[in-house]
Amino acid sequence: MRLLYLLLILCSNPLFTSAKNTDDFDFRKTQSIQAKLPFSQVRVIDKRSFKEDLGHIRTGGFNRMVRLRTQEDFNILLERYCNSLPEQKPHNDDTLLLVLHDFMIEDRPNGDELGTFYFRARFYIGSNNRYLFIREIDSIYEIRDAWDVTKRIRQIPSEKIYDYLNALTDIEKPIANPISVQEAVNSNDAQKEKFPIYQVSSFKKGIYSTINDFLANRPLDTPFIKTVYNAGDVKQIFFHYQNEKEKRGKSINNVFALFDGEHWYHPSENRWLRMRYEHGEFYQYQYFEGKRNQAGDVIAASVFFGAVGGAIAGSGNSNSSKCLYKARLQPASQEFKPVKRVN
Repeated sequence: MRLLYLLLILCSNPLFTSAKNTDDFDFRKTQSIQAKLPFSQVRVIDKRSFKEDLGHIRTGGFNRMVRLRTQEDFNILLERYCNSLPEQKPHNDDTLLLVLHDFMIEDRPNGDELGTFYFRARFYIGSNNRYLFIREIDSIYEIRDAWDVTKRIRQIPSEKIYDYLNALTDIEKPIANPISVQEAVNSNDAQKEKFPIYQVSSFKKGIYSTINDFLANRPLDTPFIKTVYNAGDVKQIFFHYQNEKEKRGKSINNVFALFDGEHWYHPSENRWLRMRYEHGEFYQYQYFEGKRNQAGDVIAASVFFGAVGGAIAGSGNSNSSKCLYKARLQPASQEFKPVKRVN
């Protein structure tokens, strides 16, 4: 009874109930780059859609989620950290232009002692508004800790940024036409301009047989029927060709995607899963090979796919080396790259 009274007192105390919902993030320098870099300074341009969101950590006995924030603009913070790393200064005035598209820290996103760090950026080198593209990094890094992964995942971004810059020590300038800073900033959008599916304000209902048909916004104008079965919390969705009697005919499979006029779907095994269009990008949920990746980039995509919500529990993941991720379509390479760990 005394314990109950104590809990009631604590829960009624505003100091107890008004716990912080955010925590400050900063880079932590642990080593310097000893080799000479081919640029004298780093400039960061932040192109992220949500510039205040750096992800989350979990804290306290109940693993409460708190969002990570910074006391100043993130591009200034990252720029200062990058410029603090080199031990030597080169004898030129070149600048490394880092155009940041994604930066996300997630502490135990699947409830396990695992943390993830997702980073996507394009690097250019040059001066006087004439820059050459040298590298793109699109990587999700994972770390495990048997006791508490929070401390490690807070340090991982500092270590990985160090690795990314240190890898440029022996980079050679490519032979190419230079571009302006503005062209570098808009390069991601410029790449997608080559593909009509990214340029339309509304999508065409129909069946997209191949990824090339999808990127060209060229669906088959073939009637089809959508069927939805509810099995508890899980929805099973099927598509069939419409026959001459306007009834369900042959099952639709072996196609890239289908748009029913409201939602995108992608076939997987013996079912259809949602494919989403968010902030100008296409995403799907997909299994990827890899032992939860202790060392860096997730490797080759598997042929298995997953869904969110109740469908995850029903999908099963019989192979422990396959993990479920949210993945973004890269139109140029026609592949999906993992961006977020799901389970």
